[in-house]
Amino acid sequence: IKRTGHTKSKVPLILVGKVTDFYANGKIKSVSDYKNNELIGNINWLPDGKKDVDDIFYSAESEPLFNDGIGRLHQHILRTFKDYKIDLQGVQGNLVIGSVVTTEGKIAGIRVVKGIASQINGVAVKAFQTSLGTWTPAKIDGKDVNYFQLFPISITHQDYKFDSLEM
Repeated sequence: IKRTGHTKSKVPLILVGKVTDFYANGKIKSVSDYKNNELIGNINWLPDGKKDVDDIFYSAESEPLFNDGIGRLHQHILRTFKDYKIDLQGVQGNLVIGSVVTTEGKIAGIRVVKGIASQINGVAVKAFQTSLGTWTPAKIDGKDVNYFQLFPISITHQDYKFDSLEM
């Protein structure tokens, strides 16, 4: 048995109520509570049977919001790249930073999920570590929860060369 529980439908699978997942050896892996396929609470165990505390959610009824506005966060990230004198000319790619927005409205556990180059990755992490302002935490059933948030950053360089220009 891999999983026991209840569903609203089988295709697509919509979990509701208590769902228990098992390891291949039959030991319980997790007991989770679902509401319309959204995880609202869980208890986890490691393969050796020790309880594993995991209170970070990846989906919620309302996602966290940066109280100063996402534009302000973007400005801070750009300013950090300029302060560290990172030359982005010729650099192109997508960088993804992950972090946990805590129930207290702070960012923790900042890490590179997808990187471009070590120097650029490091400055991006530094930008999030030094960002000021608070967050409104994610909510599930009206309760603040820790939420793993992804921040995609696209870096593009456009080099315009004109043979002539008409106005």
